[in-house]
Amino acid sequence: MWCPFAKNKVPVRKMCMSYTEASQLDIHPTYREDRPRANVTLHFMQFVMDLQIPFTLPEDSTFGLCSNFCLKCKNCSFYKGFSSSKKKNTSNEINTRLVCALRIIGKGYTAGKKFFATLNFPSFLSKQAFRMQELKLLRAARSVAENSMNIAATELKDKNPAAITECGVSVDGTWQRRGFSSLNGVVSAISVTCGKVLDIEVMSQFCQWCHTKKLNLSCASKHQCANHKGSSGSMEVLGAYRIFERSKSCRKLIYSQYYGDGDSKGYDTVKDIYGKDSVSKLECIGHIQKRTPPAKKVSTPSPNSSFTLDSIPPHHYHFGGDKCAVVSDFGNALNVHIRKFRTDDHGRIFPTKNGVSFSPFVWESLSKDIDRLLMPSEKLQVNVICDSLFLASQWIENVPHVSFQRYITKQDFSRQFLPSVCLLNEAEWDRLQCIRKKISESCKSLLFGNFLKKKTLSEVSSRSPRSNLKMEQSDACMVLSTSLTEILSEHLKARLDDVMVCDGCLENQPNQLGHDCITMNHDRRYSNYGDLALSSMDIELIAKDFTEKNLQMLNYVNETFLNNLNMNLLVENASEMYISSDLMPYR
Repeated sequence: MWCPFAKNKVPVRKMCMSYTEASQLDIHPTYREDRPRANVTLHFMQFVMDLQIPFTLPEDSTFGLCSNFCLKCKNCSFYKGFSSSKKKNTSNEINTRLVCALRIIGKGYTAGKKFFATLNFPSFLSKQAFRMQELKLLRAARSVAENSMNIAATELKDKNPAAITECGVSVDGTWQRRGFSSLNGVVSAISVTCGKVLDIEVMSQFCQWCHTKKLNLSCASKHQCANHKGSSGSMEVLGAYRIFERSKSCRKLIYSQYYGDGDSKGYDTVKDIYGKDSVSKLECIGHIQKRTPPAKKVSTPSPNSSFTLDSIPPHHYHFGGDKCAVVSDFGNALNVHIRKFRTDDHGRIFPTKNGVSFSPFVWESLSKDIDRLLMPSEKLQVNVICDSLFLASQWIENVPHVSFQRYITKQDFSRQFLPSVCLLNEAEWDRLQCIRKKISESCKSLLFGNFLKKKTLSEVSSRSPRSNLKMEQSDACMVLSTSLTEILSEHLKARLDDVMVCDGCLENQPNQLGHDCITMNHDRRYSNYGDLALSSMDIELIAKDFTEKNLQMLNYVNETFLNNLNMNLLVENASEMYISSDLMPYR
């Protein structure tokens, strides 16, 4: 068929084609198979316009993101309809992909409708059409998942040909929401041999149909209702039992080894499922490492780092007796250690692992409140510092002591004490109060000295070379020093805002005069909370900000420049810069 009004005689089947046929027809001399479909469509539209035929291209209807067009000639009865998306059976591919994308990111019909309204799109799928697409995707996902699990089971049986093959599986559960209030969960069994999923059990204790509708007998027979009753925590136990129960019939496998995450409840239900003690329990080393708190790995100097009382190293403070306080930047962290030391026959003092370690911020919090702690006392007195350090008065052999013990907060918000305990008698406790300022100075010296230099050099070395500015060495050092002072001042302000305690905000006072966050000027803030703010500053972030701000001068940021910096002076200048930035200094 030919259009009689076309100047160039072109078959209608080539001229009036759908977008989906564009990749199969030679519609342009420059068309290639590897050309993107969008370019093919543009070539086709340009080709039609080049024919100089008076035509219209109205949009007949829309369905979701798919539009149906009709190409009509104004001078004859010719017309051709086509769609903007490929069709599979009766569904448009773009609508299926839209529903799939929403479900992958955890969103549903309401979120998609809001998304379309925000973009000012004309229409969205109806709720029934959206649900039909969901069911189609669910059937496809189930089919692919079941096929994948069968292939994984076949791989195991090929390695060990037998009627029933034994293997080990890692069993774990996950929930839709955190805590123990989730209505939906899934339990999976993963082969430890090939690392592929062998079986899953999806569990739910809520049914939308039962919640909103009264089912008649015909619907009830086809209705798939909730498959779990009980707590959310018991989903993992019941799911593991169902997976092990059907392993022989569905997968032709026996899960003889149970690799758990430390929770023995699931194992207790399946250990006798194939016979008496037929399933052995093994522990995943990754979960053991995860449950081992990092704070237990106390960082101590090497055994060769001994000293005598006549030559105590820097940042070491002797309490008298066998107790010492040490400030060290061992490894990748700065810590304060209060530890027991041992003395050999030659009078040399060696560190031990008996003690506690904590961050400079915890130490500054303790140092700030140490005067008001009436310890040791005759009564049992307990103090908690920064929700991580536990202090208690104890009587041991009729002698009062202060015990230091660290604890950690677990994911369920329970507290777990670490085994290491450090005991200080009354004389050692008094000595600790006397030298607290020296320990704080050591923390500040190491934090803004070696630690900041090490982080800055590491950050500079990780940057790719850029175009560098060229100037005098003295001018470059002055510019970099000023930049570092400004960054320290900005971080100091941010930390002071975080650590400052406002009684008015805590008590929700309506009068602004009762709020220290409004009435207290910068000078008083720094005087009251400056040490806490400095000890809690993120040195890695400071080094990163300094590097980002001076990318074109990194050729001057080297070990020589950092060693020549007077960090104490820079910190003092940063604090003065913060104080002088107060808009109302006489509050």
